[in-house]
Amino acid sequence: MNPTSCLAKGVEFSLTAGGVFVVYACYAYFQEWIFRIPNVRTYGGVLTMTEFAIRSLFCWAQFWMQQKCRKQLMTPVAPYRCYILIGFISAATMVFSNCSLTYLNYPTQMMFKSCKLIPVMIGGVFIQSKRYHKQDYLSVLLMTAGLIWFTKVDRKLNAEFNSIGVFYICSALCFDALLGNYQEKVLRQHRMSQAELMACSYTFGTWALFVVVSADGSIIDGYRALRDAYPLSFQLVLSLSVLGYLGINLVLVLIRKHGALVSVTVTTLRKVISTIVSFLVFSKPFSMDYLYAGLVLLFGVLMNIYNKNRRNWNGLLWIIFSKICLKYTKICFKFKREDGKNNTEKDALFIV
Repeated sequence: MNPTSCLAKGVEFSLTAGGVFVVYACYAYFQEWIFRIPNVRTYGGVLTMTEFAIRSLFCWAQFWMQQKCRKQLMTPVAPYRCYILIGFISAATMVFSNCSLTYLNYPTQMMFKSCKLIPVMIGGVFIQSKRYHKQDYLSVLLMTAGLIWFTKVDRKLNAEFNSIGVFYICSALCFDALLGNYQEKVLRQHRMSQAELMACSYTFGTWALFVVVSADGSIIDGYRALRDAYPLSFQLVLSLSVLGYLGINLVLVLIRKHGALVSVTVTTLRKVISTIVSFLVFSKPFSMDYLYAGLVLLFGVLMNIYNKNRRNWNGLLWIIFSKICLKYTKICFKFKREDGKNNTEKDALFIV
């Protein structure tokens, strides 16, 4: 491969991965900040609806520019029931995830979100009768142990801990697993673009949330709470919407340019960075048990990534090992030459 193209690809990957880390670290910061505002944090449905509405505007603008460049009409290629179902599942995933922050620490929520494999595997075993490798079960066991450990520590140290938060985030994980499978099925069957899928899902998700928050009467009280915290509340919601939109597109670029293995690894590391940012920026009780439980969980996640992409990982590890051996050989050869040169000079001085 051309060294120039390798350099360009490396720079492109560094910028994209760095963008994912920066965008989602900022997203984590703003998200935890807004859920620390006392009167706003209880209206997760209203916040999610507002964020969905703003994201849908960006997605429709992207879809319009994409279709204009291709000289195609903005006509949906899939039945409306597909968009409605995806919008409903997306809204349920997001609203349960946001509402969990009312009862859980942000790091605990992030640990749960890192374990989406657990409901995926459970559904695969009981619904589709899938068989998994024994190492997959081991990775799930490690993730479950890490989650239980992390949750027990949070329950002991966090005065605001409530088991309702665990129910909310587990519900979000189940909906997220369902969303990923259904999105993949719709994209494969109807061959639509990601921009169209996101625009329609956010739009129908906004309407679904509007019906829910209007029915339970929280829409008026929620926007009153946002108005009372103005302008900070609206600035945070707008920042979350923009950063969420940018983050999704950066991850899609990673998948398209560098494959699923790289993208999954990067998104796993960004969750680690978001957790670290939460502990560093916002004051909260800390225990070393958080670190130990997080390492157990992270090891389970990385084991799962390795199991799914064993051939690619083995090739990558072999390349790294070969480069280290080559570098070590060059250094040893260099020292040997210098040592031989020094011995020759000493012999010459002795002769003189």
